[in-house]
Amino acid sequence: MVPGWLRHMFRGGGGRACRSGGGPGRRDGSLHENEREEFLRLLGEMGEDLSREGRLVLDLFLDTEGHLAAEEVQARLAERGVRIDLATVTCALERFCRFGIAQKIKLNGKKVYYEHLHVGSHHDHLMCTRCGAVEEFFEPRLEACQEDVTRRYAFLPFRHRLVIYGLCRRCAAGLAAGTLPLHEAACGEKVRVVGFAGGANVQGRLAAMGLSVGDEVEVVNNAGPVIVSRGGVRLAVGLGLAEKVHVAPARPEVPRGSGAGTGQGG
Repeated sequence: MVPGWLRHMFRGGGGRACRSGGGPGRRDGSLHENEREEFLRLLGEMGEDLSREGRLVLDLFLDTEGHLAAEEVQARLAERGVRIDLATVTCALERFCRFGIAQKIKLNGKKVYYEHLHVGSHHDHLMCTRCGAVEEFFEPRLEACQEDVTRRYAFLPFRHRLVIYGLCRRCAAGLAAGTLPLHEAACGEKVRVVGFAGGANVQGRLAAMGLSVGDEVEVVNNAGPVIVSRGGVRLAVGLGLAEKVHVAPARPEVPRGSGAGTGQGG
């Protein structure tokens, strides 16, 4: 159950979005240059240097605000007329992580992204499981709640990472307006079975499994066979069969917000 104050936050309450809009933004030039100089200084102190290709990756990374996969960095360099192989780009990004100017994250548990590591600052993430859009936010009440929990448990915290998975405003609106095959529903999504393709044979097979039109299920896993929970009981639906099950949101409520944007894809 989501607390009322947290629901209010997503409707434009007390928190702030760290970034809005459809893509990575530009950073302040002085901060860009300071971080570049600091990284090069650290390299020198460790007796290391940076190749021409590494410097080009560094400049693009520091000049771009957002969550970037190595493939995206490579593509953005190509847009500038710079061709660097993916292994070299990845090696440079990993090096930035080792020297503390970047951090590697897996927001969806699969694809690796890199983002700036701002010393002394913190943000959390909203991630759309459908389009991959990422929205950063900072909510003081969440931070205060976490501090209260650590105090009550006499726990000394060092760091934490919060990622809330769901649907962005755009995807939620599109989903509320139509249906989709069961296998395209995201993990954790609650959906209602609205129909079947394939006639009586498919309907009979699904009925034998305990799945009928009107049933509400939660998607537990959609990699391989689609695992759904119906009334607390797990059901396994093969991919071919799941493609024939049409579902709609169990509660088609489109989130409202204060215009923070859909975040950054990627």
